[in-house]
Amino acid sequence: MSFSLSGLGSLRLWCALLALPRQWCDRVRERRRLSDLTDRLLDDIGLTRADVEREAARPFWQSLKPGTDRASSFTAGE
Repeated sequence: MSFSLSGLGSLRLWCALLALPRQWCDRVRERRRLSDLTDRLLDDIGLTRADVEREAARPFWQSLKPGTDRASSFTAGE
């Protein structure tokens, strides 16, 4: 059995497309959790309420950090 490079590319594309809904849900959940933090906790991690509001206003399909798929290990409560 042989695999073509175009076949592997197609498989990667399908895998990436199937992963999108989960990434979007993760972004929504992480932004909600970030919004729930107190101002003191935000200060502890170097963020302001304005930073959080700006992040929460972004559409779910946009990465939390430009060029990344996930937030920088923000997992409160997990």
